[in-house]
Amino acid sequence: MLVFWLLITGLEIPEIEQTIQQGDWQKAQNQAIQVLEKDPNLTDAYWYLVKLPHASRDLAEALKWAEKGLVHVKQNALYYLELARLTSARLNENKMLWMGGSSKYLGYLDQAIQIDPDLYAAYHEKIGFLCQAPGMVGGDKKQALALAESLTQRQADQGYKAQVTVYNAMEQPEKAKAILEQWIEQSPSGPAYYEMGMLMQSQKDYPAALSWLERAWEKGFRPALYQAARTRILGQFEADKAIANLQTYLEEPDPRLVAAAWWRMGNAQEQLAQKNEARASYQKALQLDPNFEEAKKSLSQLK
Repeated sequence: MLVFWLLITGLEIPEIEQTIQQGDWQKAQNQAIQVLEKDPNLTDAYWYLVKLPHASRDLAEALKWAEKGLVHVKQNALYYLELARLTSARLNENKMLWMGGSSKYLGYLDQAIQIDPDLYAAYHEKIGFLCQAPGMVGGDKKQALALAESLTQRQADQGYKAQVTVYNAMEQPEKAKAILEQWIEQSPSGPAYYEMGMLMQSQKDYPAALSWLERAWEKGFRPALYQAARTRILGQFEADKAIANLQTYLEEPDPRLVAAAWWRMGNAQEQLAQKNEARASYQKALQLDPNFEEAKKSLSQLK
């Protein structure tokens, strides 16, 4: 169930909440904009615009209104982070937009970090961009590593995670593994086990990946549940357990992964020759995200 807590005024907007529960992101966005057209001071509506899942809505319009919200949602680090993520989603609709838009995206992240130096998600967002983006729009792996190392001094677990991200981007898995082993030795936590599982998954060592991910889930680290299912599906074993993982995960999912979880559910059902169930799962994924190309392909290939 997706619940968007109203962070500023506490004002209830039941129609928008009802639309969110129905999974109609564009309608929810339209309703939030209608609220703001009547009263631009209702800060909760701006939060809807930045926090709604990005799929299946007019991101250019959402971004225009969300930027207006900076006047009303003042000096809030989390708002700047969500605004950066919305900006990224909008720029990804046309990669050429990054040529002129990357500085604004990075500026929002820097503002989030300046307001709240302990908002670690903003560091990870920036490091991910620096690792993946071409140099012409601001990508810089050396800068990413320097930021990750400085984060380690501030908060060790977060810094280790960031360093693993950078070394993976640099295609240096042995260094990533060494960092993970150091992390696990110092702090045997769910996130550490999860990151080791993800490294093993990237190397297609699915049994080892599953072992680490299940240890992460035993520690209560919920993202491991989705990745345990994904590992079983990629390795083509224990599809029934993958379905059980996803069913549990969908009780409290990350909103950004709901469509992907239904697609993976269909993958597992196909492996069990449950074609009708798989078709329904792919259709559910596409209902949530009509532009989900992998789900489109899976549905078209289902015989």
